[in-house]
Formats: sequence, C-alpha cells, structure tokens
Amino acid sequence: MNVYIESGTYMGDSLKTTKHIIKYSIEKEYKLYLYCKNKFIEDKNIKIIHGDSKEVLNDLLHIINEPVYIFLDASTQATSMLIDEIELIKKIRTKYSDFITFHESNIGKIDNNGNIITIEYIHNILQPTYKMVKNGEFLLIQKPGSDTSEHTSSSSSDSF
Repeated sequence: MNVYIESGTYMGDSLKTTKHIIKYSIEKEYKLYLYCKNKFIEDKNIKIIHGDSKEVLNDLLHIINEPVYIFLDASTQATSMLIDEIELIKKIRTKYSDFITFHESNIGKIDNNGNIITIEYIHNILQPTYKMVKNGEFLLIQKPGSDTSEHTSSSSSDSF
C-alpha cells in the first residue's frame, strides 16, 4: 500500500515512522494542525488537513482509488470518533482491501451516540465484511483473506 491516512495528527510522530509514499493526516485542533503543517512543510508527500476526521476521511476515501492503510486515532481522553470512522469506511470502501488499525486505548471511551466502545461493539459493526486482530496495543481490521504479513507479527496476534 502506497497511501497512508491518519485521523488525529496530534504531534505528527506516526508520520515520521510510516514508510508509505503518500501520507494524509487529519487534525481537528487548529493549533496542532498549524504545528504539524509547519513541522512537515518541506515534505511534499505529507499533507496535513484541518477538519473533522469523519468529513475529511469521507472526502479522501472517495477520491483514492487504491487500497490504503488507515490509522484511526481521532479521540480525546473520554471520547472517540472510532465507530463513526469504521462505519464510514465500511460503507464507502466496498471494493478495496484497506488495512485499518487503531490503538486499544479507544476501548472504554464514549462514541458520538453516547455508547461505550467495546470489542464486542466494534466486532458487531464489522461483521460480516471485516475481521479484527489484536497485535500488541493495536487492533487491526481487514477483510478476510487480506495479507497482513507486513502489518502483524504472527506470534503476538489474536483474532476476534
């Protein structure tokens, strides 16, 4: 996969570590957006976008015509956009085998509908299109049969 999309830029640390060619990162907090926009001003392959992750993600997923790696990280200490983002991806990206990941710290947070995010809640939303695998502190979402060898280590992964 050549394209990386991240919701929740924060300080931009994950953008430095990913090896993807084209990188989009969405940040809602204006001060963090400006900080990262200036931090990566010289890197033409990194695009920092200010806005609501669900709206910007919707726009990006409609124009990118290849599989993408998506890191869902738009959250606060108490709330998370995770459920909205997963539902959006599932609805829009029917013909692509995107690879989606998020940190386990989203579990226990509140979604936009006031529901507590649990593994079971996410699992029910994903069925039957996607499966979920735990790899360390991250949960990985992919369509069954997708190659995950570059994203997981088989010794530490658990399927749901």
